[in-house]
Amino acid sequence: MTDDFDPKYKLKRLSDYEVIPSTEWLIEKYLPLGSKAILFALPKKLKTYIGLSWACCVATGRDWLEFPTKKGRVLYIALEGYFWGAAAARSVAHPSQGQ
Repeated sequence: MTDDFDPKYKLKRLSDYEVIPSTEWLIEKYLPLGSKAILFALPKKLKTYIGLSWACCVATGRDWLEFPTKKGRVLYIALEGYFWGAAAARSVAHPSQGQ
């Protein structure tokens, strides 16, 4: 490596920060504001219901299981189960009609 190497991302130590920024939460301790998240678990472990309850709590501003929630807009896209599989299969079989 040469001395003029300038990586796109530079590692920093915690001590490099004078003040550590606090995390702003959409759902306290579960979903940071502005983040992207994946809700995953084994099949039949209530992922759909957890996702729907998160969406409802954010849409209404109600606490989720006593965790403070920040009110905001929600877009819930269900990409699971028979209907999603059928739509994906139809889209592959007939790309012009898949929409």
